[in-house]
Amino acid sequence: MNYSLDQIVRIVRICPLNPIFSFIFFLFLFAPLRGFNAEIDLKRLEKLDNKTRKDTADLAEMLTLTTHLAATDPDQALAYLDRIKTEAEEKHYYNGIIEYCTQFSDIYGAKGSYNETAFALQKLYDKHEQYLSADQQVAIKALKATALANASRFDESLAITKEILPLAENPLRRAQVYFQQASSNRGKGNHKEAIADFLAALKLYQTESDSANVASVLNGLGNSYADLNDQAQSIGYYKKALRYAEQMNDLTRMMTVYSNIGTVYRQVDSNDLALRYFDKGLQLAKKLKHTMLIAQNLMNIGNIQLKMNQADKALDSYQASIKLCYGADIKYGVMINYANIGELYHRQGNYMEAKRAYDSVMAYVKLLELPFEEAKIHEHYAKLYADMGQYQTALDHHKTFHELKEKIINEKNQETIAELQVAYQTELKDQEIALVNQKLQEKKIQNKALLALIALVLLATGFAMFFLVYRNRTLRELYDRSVELSATVDLATANADENYNETDSNLQLVFSHLLRLLKEEHIYKDPNLSIGKIAEQLKTNEKYVSAAIAAHAKMNYSNFINFYRINEAKRLIHELEHTTTLNEVMYACGFRSRTTFYDSFSKFVGMSPKQFKHMAKSAEARATASTTLS
Repeated sequence: MNYSLDQIVRIVRICPLNPIFSFIFFLFLFAPLRGFNAEIDLKRLEKLDNKTRKDTADLAEMLTLTTHLAATDPDQALAYLDRIKTEAEEKHYYNGIIEYCTQFSDIYGAKGSYNETAFALQKLYDKHEQYLSADQQVAIKALKATALANASRFDESLAITKEILPLAENPLRRAQVYFQQASSNRGKGNHKEAIADFLAALKLYQTESDSANVASVLNGLGNSYADLNDQAQSIGYYKKALRYAEQMNDLTRMMTVYSNIGTVYRQVDSNDLALRYFDKGLQLAKKLKHTMLIAQNLMNIGNIQLKMNQADKALDSYQASIKLCYGADIKYGVMINYANIGELYHRQGNYMEAKRAYDSVMAYVKLLELPFEEAKIHEHYAKLYADMGQYQTALDHHKTFHELKEKIINEKNQETIAELQVAYQTELKDQEIALVNQKLQEKKIQNKALLALIALVLLATGFAMFFLVYRNRTLRELYDRSVELSATVDLATANADENYNETDSNLQLVFSHLLRLLKEEHIYKDPNLSIGKIAEQLKTNEKYVSAAIAAHAKMNYSNFINFYRINEAKRLIHELEHTTTLNEVMYACGFRSRTTFYDSFSKFVGMSPKQFKHMAKSAEARATASTTLS
């Protein structure tokens, strides 16, 4: 579980990276954060605010100071901005009104109030349209496009950018519109179009020697290639952006790129590097004293810690982030952190705490009116209750998930139909027969949609029932197959023999010795086993060991060792008394982490250790019954 150029610090939803929820990690765009001497600047702001007669220069200075203040106290900044707007309207200071729109969009956007931002911008535009210059009209519409994109209303956002792009005569404004259009296309998954728009913006900013926005666009290109899982291109663009930021000594941009590089390293499981870059971003965010950026980096660090099986540290990071989000009234951030905390507890098997966290997510989803997230949290509830063995409740949530999903799809279809109807009626407003036909068509579409929805619900219900009825049968077949494979297949040896050739004889020798240690000395049972220890025993270096495993087992080191541990676990579960606990099996095989044990078991066997043990017990009972009958 997705910002406008140099205007808004926002969460960008990266759906292609995580289809379950859009809050697992962030990719950032840029926002302006200049140095702010809180005490001096606040006194100056108060002094200007108390003046009985202010000119436009006073208002312009106040707007500069509120930009600073918003980084540390957004609510206080809003109070000043409302008073500035009133005076700017009285003085017909429209450049000031544009700056007001920019700043309140930043602040409300940071709170996740995207739809409210779009509505307020449209209201201001309607009020002042006749007095605004063409460039000022484009500026407000561009801000509205940004708000709509951040609300995932990408089609509406793109409609605006396509409308105003030909009207943006100023090169910098035109570049800004290209940038927003790129962001919306990226949100829709139109990666080719997004990259083309980013490159168009980049060319304009380079022509205007606007280094700050060149860095912003390079960062956006890095985000786009990250969406495409092209890590090399992504890191390349991020590092170019970082060079610009360092040349300008722009701490905000440096922080942003650090965070984005960390996100890419997280994608490729380079967790240590990811943690290092997120921590760099966190330190700069603290130096900037920007609450939201600190909270975002803390949450990203928590995600990495959870991935590294450091659940306690991850929980501390999430709780620190959620505390900051509460203090700054960043409701969307609170919701995301609760979702991650729920996922953490769910993994640990602490189902009650997971449910409490998911309940909090649901409360914020309702408050923020986020239908997509509401549907997805029902999906998480379904998985949680299924793991708790409450299959009827799980099925109810599964049905609700599909109903909400279909409702969202139908509403979007209805919006499209409504837009077509308006255009149709405008063109044929004098023809009554056209209106009648249109209503008939609309009724037909509604009936078809209703029938399709009913069919989908019935299909989903039938599928769920099928799953529940045949679940044990499938697990039994999987268990039998797993036992059969364990008895007949030695994956590592097979791969080693198959891949041997004269050119890698050194690696083959290392691998053969490694197999001997695994089969005869069972070194995988050592919970502290590391690639360094293995290299020491084989009298070689870590790179040779890693290369030998990759060449002959087609696995990385961790998966290779865990493969042997899981085979041992299967043997122990199958052969030992059923009074032996899974924790005892886990430690006997060399695992230290319950999460790693369960994840690895599911990966190699296709079911959890608990399910495998149950199947082993059932198989023994069947064998006993068969012997008795014979």
